[in-house]
Amino acid sequence: MNRNRIPLQLASLLSVILLATSGCGHKKSASAPAAPSAAIPGLGITLEHVPAAFRISSQAKDRLVLVPADPKLGGTLTIAAEPASSGLNLQEAVKRHRKEIEGRPQGKYLGAQELSGPTGTAYWSRGRFQSSDREVEETQIVTLDPTQHRIIDLTYDYPAGNDSRQRVRALLDVVGEINAYVPPAAGTKKSD
Repeated sequence: MNRNRIPLQLASLLSVILLATSGCGHKKSASAPAAPSAAIPGLGITLEHVPAAFRISSQAKDRLVLVPADPKLGGTLTIAAEPASSGLNLQEAVKRHRKEIEGRPQGKYLGAQELSGPTGTAYWSRGRFQSSDREVEETQIVTLDPTQHRIIDLTYDYPAGNDSRQRVRALLDVVGEINAYVPPAAGTKKSD
């Protein structure tokens, strides 16, 4: 068995989850509070709803950092973009991720898989490494920016453990909430 490949069942599950979460309507109950949203103009995206598994840690014009809603879980999800480029290559981004993982202390690359996402093709890539105090698992999804010629990078670092499947589902929930950023129209007022 090649350990650098994701088992077919897991890859299929990831593809189904990614497709199911992309563009789906979210029904809210009348009593449920609205989930926060996050506009990231510098990335050209909006996170329509921050999934319940996360809360916003920091937000800048070109970066959004989410952390698990349950602080005991630990971890950081960073959404950022590579500089605009005429030669976008998601496979090269995955190769760079592999080199980064393998270059870290006790780095072990666990594989990658092509997926279909809200902006088209995406790649899922994962590895483990030793930080100063614990083993870390890093899952990265790279996809195309819906508004510009660049790659959006979602990187989720969390303590390695038995909850990888739940962590990946939570990451895919975030991917399913990504839409193109639409700036507010000039002169519009908020209605009450």
